[in-house]
Amino acid sequence: MDNKLTYILQRFWTRVARLQKKQMRKLLFQYLITVCDDADKNCPTVWPGVNRRMHWSFQDPAAFEGTEEDKLAKFREVRDLIEKKIQEWLAEQL
Repeated sequence: MDNKLTYILQRFWTRVARLQKKQMRKLLFQYLITVCDDADKNCPTVWPGVNRRMHWSFQDPAAFEGTEEDKLAKFREVRDLIEKKIQEWLAEQL
């Protein structure tokens, strides 16, 4: 499962990295965004340079039970939902 998850995350972050540097500088380093409830409760609430902390609640795909194929599908589903949320949020900011 780890190799599949790594592959999914690499593809996701490759898309994020395509954002223009100006957009990255303006948006990604001024916000701390958690995407699962566990992270919202347990991750640092203060980060250097962060002006605003937000939480977007998504189902934790690691908690999903099923076949390896079903688990991979769940990771992809959540990845796509997060990507959509990022795109919507960026459109609101620009």
